[in-house]
Amino acid sequence: MSRFRIFLTSAIITLFCLIPIYMLVIGISGVETDSQAVAGEAQNVSKLSPTQEDTLTLLLVPRCEQTVAAMIRLDAWENRGEIMILPENTLLPVGEAEQTLKEAYDQRGPLQLRSSIEQLTGIDFERYLAPEHAALIELFRGVTPTMHWDELGQLQNLAMLRRFAYNGGQGTISAQSAALLLTQENTAPSLRAQLAANLFGAFLQQALSHPPLASDSDIAAASVEWFRSDQQLLTDISAVDIYGVERLFRLLMANPPEVTAQVVPGKITPQGYVLSSEGIARMTALLSPTQ
Repeated sequence: MSRFRIFLTSAIITLFCLIPIYMLVIGISGVETDSQAVAGEAQNVSKLSPTQEDTLTLLLVPRCEQTVAAMIRLDAWENRGEIMILPENTLLPVGEAEQTLKEAYDQRGPLQLRSSIEQLTGIDFERYLAPEHAALIELFRGVTPTMHWDELGQLQNLAMLRRFAYNGGQGTISAQSAALLLTQENTAPSLRAQLAANLFGAFLQQALSHPPLASDSDIAAASVEWFRSDQQLLTDISAVDIYGVERLFRLLMANPPEVTAQVVPGKITPQGYVLSSEGIARMTALLSPTQ
């Protein structure tokens, strides 16, 4: 065999030996690169830390005939999630006069409610949001918190709750069922407010603590798409605010707070629901900026 043929044979054998090794090296390098990318993403998430700016005080008023107002404070700096509910018959100042929450809302919408609460507490709200119930259902469509019957107190008197399998035990509830409960016309304002506190608190806690939602998303990503969609929203949350809202939810999901929800303390009178001095003090504390 000539030297050239020997050289050619050796080269071919070497090539066939090196190609599988080269492909194996490329594959291992690709896996390492992917792993490094994932690790880098995780490191970037872990570096996300709250500042005093990562807060939101929101006046939420779902638009329907049965009006309740929810004052929501989300604070990643203090790791705080708090909701306070005002019944629809709450008496609020409107200039020099006084109106119920529902009357103020029906006449001038959420801006009047915000103005009345600011007049009462002396503290400004950051944002307001007045969505249709259908829009809230869309946002929380994948959240199904568990409701415990023995924690419902006076709400056990609501016959509608028995239809959702809570009588004597516990059960999950969908956003659609929650909206149906809140829009029952024969529910007293005080009970509706307590029901709203239970439901709003449960849904927010579940959304922060147990992502993802339906469609393989989570409350942070879902809120961005929600605000950018054509949902029927009355709000002063701007396009610039949306990034801050998503960041806030990401921070709260990384370290979920215990969400508290309650009706603002007061008493029922023939004229309406009168807030107590304690109730006004709690509202003021809720709205006060982080020091």
